[in-house]
Amino acid sequence: MTKASKIQANCFRFLRANPRIVEDFTKNNGELEYIQKKLEDYMEVKRGVFPRFYFLSNDDLLEILANSDNKDVISLHLKTLFDGLVRLTFKDDSIMKMHSKEGEDVELTKPVRMKNGVENWLQNLQDEMKITVQRKLRDG
Repeated sequence: MTKASKIQANCFRFLRANPRIVEDFTKNNGELEYIQKKLEDYMEVKRGVFPRFYFLSNDDLLEILANSDNKDVISLHLKTLFDGLVRLTFKDDSIMKMHSKEGEDVELTKPVRMKNGVENWLQNLQDEMKITVQRKLRDG
């Protein structure tokens, strides 16, 4: 008898001796599926508010949502959310500058406050980025 078949035989023996465990596993699997569905629904709502979240995996999105007040965690995902953006400059709870992968630094026309949910302030950042670039082009 191989090691795997011994383990399997022991598992079946244990389950026969404890039939309640199979019921518990079945119930817990159902609850886990329910929780996963609700979590996916929640992430879909967040993606609806800020569509760039579709560029992220579920794990990365959960990391951002769970650490929405942590600038360092959010900064890790900037390259995925915004093409060419690698870093932001913060002052207190506001975003002041954006930095490109080419080494360019652009001060935002108006600081973006990091409040009211990460999906909202990222949307505000995106809007302010567009306004800032348009003004810089016009001024140039």
